[in-house]
Amino acid sequence: MQERLSPLNLEAIKEPGPLPILPDRKADLEKKALESQYERDEITKKHLNKVFIFFIWIAFIAFILVFFIRVLHFVLPDDIQWLSAEQIQGIDKLIFSGTIGGFIGRYFKRYDNT
Repeated sequence: MQERLSPLNLEAIKEPGPLPILPDRKADLEKKALESQYERDEITKKHLNKVFIFFIWIAFIAFILVFFIRVLHFVLPDDIQWLSAEQIQGIDKLIFSGTIGGFIGRYFKRYDNT
């Protein structure tokens, strides 16, 4: 005797739902460690950026003061000048040679062709 097979109800077959997400303590700790390391790195970068900008401003102000003193010394009469010839030569070397002079020269070369 053979049993008669009933037709299959294929519409009742579905995929299983999403698996429940179980808390993973180790993964949570690693995630928190990475996030805190990223935050520390960002704070350090911001701090170093502020320090760098501060030193750029200090260097700029010092350069302007030295340049102003040199121009003032050039304009004043001889009896009021207070710098010696060696000091003036040192200021001239500082302004017109080395890195500062290279920067100034590069700046003027760039805009000289226009």
